[in-house]
Amino acid sequence: MAGIRTLGRGAGSAAIAVVLGTLMAGCSTNDGSVIGADLMTVAGARVAAEAANSEAAIAILEDGEITVEEYESTLGRYEECASEHDRKFTGRVEDPINGHRIYSPYEYWGSPESEFSPEASACALERDLIELAYINQFDPISDPVILTETRECLVRLGNAVTGNERNFLDFQDDPDLDPAELIDCGAESSFRHWPNIPFSIG
Repeated sequence: MAGIRTLGRGAGSAAIAVVLGTLMAGCSTNDGSVIGADLMTVAGARVAAEAANSEAAIAILEDGEITVEEYESTLGRYEECASEHDRKFTGRVEDPINGHRIYSPYEYWGSPESEFSPEASACALERDLIELAYINQFDPISDPVILTETRECLVRLGNAVTGNERNFLDFQDDPDLDPAELIDCGAESSFRHWPNIPFSIG
């Protein structure tokens, strides 16, 4: 009988660093079957949705925008579908790095070989098709506690900050800033306050 599996400390910390790195690079990753598609815009997401024959995603994207209600209903369908594959969701959590993305941490009770089966991964398809386009409709707003701790960490490392940063992209206004130091400082703070968010699992 399979036991419960949750995301451990090392995996969580690494995933946070990936989120920070891809945010600063102006792109992101997703964990479904549409990796590599241009999902940063509604137009690009619609092309990918049509290629994937996702009628639900096409219906959301056809008017050129994604509302918060549409995004949240998509998450609900993902959770309902994934619950049929041995996932028990533990509540939604707002992304402390972006501020608009919503994560659905879960506990997994099934067999290891079935956790990311094609059937289980298919549950995330609609969400993956619209999520990046949705969050890129807005300027990211990072958690103020993480921003404060990241500023303090960067100053200790000899970097200059303005104190007016609203997100991690704002730190890049300093051309002398080492991106690796920003990622390390942000990941350290993020994991301290959100240790169990499975940033990249779907």
